[in-house]
Amino acid sequence: MESHKIKIILITLISIFCALFMCLIVFFSNEKIENPKNELTFSKQDATQERLEINKNSKILFETNDYIVYEKIKRNEQVFTQGLFFDTASTLIESGGLYGHSVLQKFNINTPDEKHFKIPIERKYFAEGACLFKNKVYQLTWRERVM
Repeated sequence: MESHKIKIILITLISIFCALFMCLIVFFSNEKIENPKNELTFSKQDATQERLEINKNSKILFETNDYIVYEKIKRNEQVFTQGLFFDTASTLIESGGLYGHSVLQKFNINTPDEKHFKIPIERKYFAEGACLFKNKVYQLTWRERVM
């Protein structure tokens, strides 16, 4: 029985490590990665430059050494944002968690209530973080330890 628990713990740790490793690869990659619909491409440098151009005339709300906040996006969601990343300069992919309300969704920062897609997650899962890797979004769950 004890070896079974150890195997489950090891598999869980390996899964979490793999997901984090994939997130780091995408984050530090300069290579363009196409999104699942092949309509747009993702490039950290291009997206950052476009965001700076979009926001360069905006009023700065808050600034640190690591980031600048130009605007707050008000949303009426019933989930806790667990993962959030730019797919393009103006679209975000969000992984939100709450038992019975977990979701994976994509929306434009200018119209956050209009979703490009909103995929509900089974009630038994509490969705956690997500990352994009080779045209696929990988989403983690909390206590269920499923990716």
